[in-house]
Amino acid sequence: EAFREGLKRAVDDSDLHAQLGVLLARDVGNREAEVHLREALRLSRRPQPEVRVSLGAWLAEHNRYDEALAQYDRVLADFPKHPAARNNRAITLYQTGRLEEAQDELEAVVASDPRNADAHNNLAAIAFGLGELDKALEHARRSVALQPKMVEGWNNIGLALAGSGDTERARSAYERALELQPSYWQARLNLGQLLARSEAWEEASETLEKLVIQVPQLFDGHLELGHLFAGPLADPEKAKVHYNAFLRLAPDHPQAASVRQRLSNLGP
Repeated sequence: EAFREGLKRAVDDSDLHAQLGVLLARDVGNREAEVHLREALRLSRRPQPEVRVSLGAWLAEHNRYDEALAQYDRVLADFPKHPAARNNRAITLYQTGRLEEAQDELEAVVASDPRNADAHNNLAAIAFGLGELDKALEHARRSVALQPKMVEGWNNIGLALAGSGDTERARSAYERALELQPSYWQARLNLGQLLARSEAWEEASETLEKLVIQVPQLFDGHLELGHLFAGPLADPEKAKVHYNAFLRLAPDHPQAASVRQRLSNLGP
């Protein structure tokens, strides 16, 4: 509100537009952020790398990947080693399926800045996507060594360990992420899926039911619960509830047809 009040008095103040835009960009759904970030860039007579990085991140969050990359490239043209622009550019490449390019970009980042925890964590995610589990574990562990409270790093440790078949240590990593941030739904989903694969079905259902209460729109959680209740937990009525929630949230999902078939098999 202070920034807005300032802009009433000085509508052409690029710094106020920048500060308000960066603040609003933290709220992914806020469309006003783009307006202020672009206005800050238009009005400023000097490079604004942080503003461009913030705008790039906002654009990427709205699936406008080419525009996001253009913002990062503008920053890197003036500041070739800008860590946030390089890191975010790599994330955007990853989001568009260009995993090897993203990996090369991030390896260059950690070569010049070995203590960049975010870059190590993002390298872990990319290595996992490429099936390079040892490398994923190495970078994820490096990220939490640098920032012990990085929940994304603990989650990536869990993914790498689970992929290697080390169920117990994977579970501990997910639980550590949730100790640090109970609202971190990605770790809760991964933990629930791990428990289901380990045939700890009651624990899996408890974990996933907490998840869908926390994030009701998360169709993956409903799908997992539907499978559990339709299968080992043998509760057709609960299975129907979660399968129907899944279909309502993701009617065009690749598994939607098989879920509809399962529902028909469960009866009216």
